[in-house]
Amino acid sequence: MKNLHKIILIVCSAVTVLLLAYAIMEGSKAPDDMVDRIAEEGLSAVPDGLKSAVSYNLYWGYFLLIFAIAGALFAAVLNKVQNPTGLVKSLISVVVIVVVIGGAYLVATSHGWADGKFLLDAGGEQLGYEVAGKKESFKAWQYLISDTSVLVTYVAIAGAALASVYSWASSLFKS
Repeated sequence: MKNLHKIILIVCSAVTVLLLAYAIMEGSKAPDDMVDRIAEEGLSAVPDGLKSAVSYNLYWGYFLLIFAIAGALFAAVLNKVQNPTGLVKSLISVVVIVVVIGGAYLVATSHGWADGKFLLDAGGEQLGYEVAGKKESFKAWQYLISDTSVLVTYVAIAGAALASVYSWASSLFKS
């Protein structure tokens, strides 16, 4: 099994290095004024070779992320099957995580949406960005994912702070 892990690690590392080299080579072919041209013309000013290099790297990153998550879940399930003593604690942890993410999602859906399609800033203006002189706005799902992620991060930070205070307080009573 360790040999399989080594082979997978070597193959993944090799593909990553090759894709990185491809992106660097395509990036070095890009014109020096590419950033200015993108600001004026939009993303169509990016050379096709660079677009494909970035696209391949993004897809490879998505694959690695999914592969890592699947591997971690497989290892966790395998460990629980072989050693079921902590199964209840693990299930409670999963339920807490699902509740936190679900709660953050519900809170995120109620933040400043106008007709459920776009987000307004404090002044009532539609949030967005400018590309080639044209105002674009983010899609609703993009705001929803980022807002949910930020809220989950806040809960995680609060949980870490509470765990730190609890650890400190319990150490005072133990000594």
